[in-house]
Amino acid sequence: MSGIKLTERFTEMKKSILSPSIVTKAHTSLVTKESFSDADVGVSIYKTGNERASIGDWHEALMAWQNALSIFKDSLGDKHVYVARTLNKIGVAYYMLDEPYYAYEALERALALQQEILSPGDEMITRTLRNMNALLSEAREDTESTDAESDLEDEGMQSRESCLPISIIELELNQKRKDLH
Repeated sequence: MSGIKLTERFTEMKKSILSPSIVTKAHTSLVTKESFSDADVGVSIYKTGNERASIGDWHEALMAWQNALSIFKDSLGDKHVYVARTLNKIGVAYYMLDEPYYAYEALERALALQQEILSPGDEMITRTLRNMNALLSEAREDTESTDAESDLEDEGMQSRESCLPISIIELELNQKRKDLH
């Protein structure tokens, strides 16, 4: 990639929602190389996202990975292992930012792509499945705890079904008995 194209790419990134520190770090890591591609820019930003995640800065990590994903798609196409890996990272970031819907959506896209381009049983597929399982397990626990809280709040209250004079099932049974006689 020429120095002019690189400068244009980093100018675009500075205008985006990425923090200046991510852009500067990615740019600094690339200027030491003699020759590099758009994918190299994406990898540099991806690694910066990993660094931000390692210190718990999930918002910055998410922004870096989203930008890396865009670069990977532009330079490598939609069906590349870097795209799949980055989608998994984005899912994890959303999970850590307590955005389960977006987390599941990203993980689901990652898994679909991984199943298309990787061998069955590949470690990356396993990792994405574990991430999805963790997300769904937490959602299940949240639902169960909400149900338990609801049960406590409604203690002593009759259920809606018990307030009805006769249930639909009982009506159907009574009708069948009449038909038999």
